[in-house]
Amino acid sequence: DGRVTRGFLGLSWGANVDRTMARALGIDRPIGFVVGSVVEGGPADNAGFEEGDVIVEWNAQEVTDWNNFRALVANTPPGTDVNVTIFRDGDSRTLSVEIGEMDAEAIAGEVDSDEREELRESLGFSVEDLNDNFRNQLQLRSEVQGVVVMQIDQTSNAFRQGLRQGDVVIQVSGERIENSDQFFSSVNAFVQSGEDVILLRINRQGNNMYIAFELSQ
Repeated sequence: DGRVTRGFLGLSWGANVDRTMARALGIDRPIGFVVGSVVEGGPADNAGFEEGDVIVEWNAQEVTDWNNFRALVANTPPGTDVNVTIFRDGDSRTLSVEIGEMDAEAIAGEVDSDEREELRESLGFSVEDLNDNFRNQLQLRSEVQGVVVMQIDQTSNAFRQGLRQGDVVIQVSGERIENSDQFFSSVNAFVQSGEDVILLRINRQGNNMYIAFELSQ
């Protein structure tokens, strides 16, 4: 439909289940993660998830940890019904939940200054809004929209893969970018999906190019 959408449940991570946690919870082996909190009125809340639940399976597929689970949720189309197996109070049960929708715009307000700094470190570069001054310097047409790559760490994966200062990022993994707020919210949504390789479409001196690189951990 012309925009990037990602699945949304509305719960947060409490802890991954290691051997010690499994023993404390009465689970026979380390698997899944503990739910830290549930967003009131969200899909998980409506389906009956509770704080302290241990999520162990997603449509009969084993959930290894939080990152694995985030990827499963994010890559499930909104509106899909999913059976999630949980461990609660010593018993196993299955909850049916309809996946909600989260897109980059929905989480734009959640990317605060500290989170932006963390994202910059993962990316290896900073960006600024593309304004008329930059357009004149870079000799870009007025219809070009995006953000300008500024300081870039020459030891970063992005630099190794060919990204350079002055490149204009116009898409992040298929989503068009118009300003830095949208850029960081899109990157944040991508990170939240559990992926670690990001694809940028850039404009360099009027030519469109693609650059893919791994995010730093």
